[in-house]
Amino acid sequence: MATAIYVEFDVVGVYILAILIWQLKKNVNQRTSRIWFAHMVYCLMITILADILWILVDGQSFSGSEVLNQISNMVYYSFAVVSVGLWMNYVCTRIWEDFPRKGSAFLMAPAIFSFLLCMASLSTGWIFEIDQNNYYYRGKYFWITIGIGLAYYIASFIVILIHVLTTKNQKAKQEMTRLFVFFVLPTAGIVSELLVDEMPGPWPTAAISLAMVFMLEQNAEVLTDGLTGVNNRKLLERVFPELVNEVSEDNRLYMFMMDLDRFKTINDNFGHSVGDEALVESSMILKNIAFSKSMLTIRYGGDEFLILGFLKNDAEALEYKKDIISMFEAWNEEHARPYMLGASVGYSEYLQGWSVEEWIRHADRELYREKKRRQRNNKGEEYV
Repeated sequence: MATAIYVEFDVVGVYILAILIWQLKKNVNQRTSRIWFAHMVYCLMITILADILWILVDGQSFSGSEVLNQISNMVYYSFAVVSVGLWMNYVCTRIWEDFPRKGSAFLMAPAIFSFLLCMASLSTGWIFEIDQNNYYYRGKYFWITIGIGLAYYIASFIVILIHVLTTKNQKAKQEMTRLFVFFVLPTAGIVSELLVDEMPGPWPTAAISLAMVFMLEQNAEVLTDGLTGVNNRKLLERVFPELVNEVSEDNRLYMFMMDLDRFKTINDNFGHSVGDEALVESSMILKNIAFSKSMLTIRYGGDEFLILGFLKNDAEALEYKKDIISMFEAWNEEHARPYMLGASVGYSEYLQGWSVEEWIRHADRELYREKKRRQRNNKGEEYV
């Protein structure tokens, strides 16, 4: 009876992960964080399948049962730790989209070490061993894999918590707060495994948690541009009333509208895939400059972007415009690309009584004037 309940829990986890994999394959989001998320889903499914195999063969005496018991334990412990390591990478790339590959490799090093220990346990019994009656027992170094897995789990929680407490960007704070959902059910699963014999523990509950995180992210992506990962026009309509309510004499609301310089030339000369790369890189530049002032970045359409937020006065707005241009110049100096990135920038302060459409029209008018001014100063050169 206990075995049947154990298997049922695990089968539910596999079923949830199978649906999640199906949804991930349909999803066009190919950001680095989503790739780490998908890897974790696959690893977690392998972990649960190995757990099902173990409970079915442990203590059995049919032909090949001992080999299956060895393999199921090796796979279970190996992929369990790798799964939590992948979650840690997912968290880091969700917070820092430019998180370096070397950083990801460093984060996975303990999981790889644990994987090798589990492989070696087939002959050494360090992590697990199977007795002559085909029963599983923990090895003398069992605590190493458990310690690595818990370290990943706790560290990822702490990283999220620190980011939520320190970031000034309210949207980023809300996005990361959603990730706390992941920890609730697996923690309950760990406790139940310690208190009740023959309970499958955290893995089926982790499957449910991943599905919940995915659904929350899908809802958020309705307000997110699929290519660049920045906010889309729908978010502007949603947050506009909230922004207007916060306007005061010392807290003035500005919109910076910009389009990329010579973006058509990049597409014509290098193709649309390189053009998409330029859009993604430009959005990262804009997100970084927006983050410095706790402002919102929005892809308005095509190569047009908006930055919205509060500044003290027109002088600060003018300086901010110069900072945007300088950020593109600094990027060009630091990165060797066959194209140069730049942006024309116009800005407009929100005036009481304007609709969002009126505000956009004024910012667009200022952008047009800026492009004309640059053309005059640069002998008619086109910035399209």
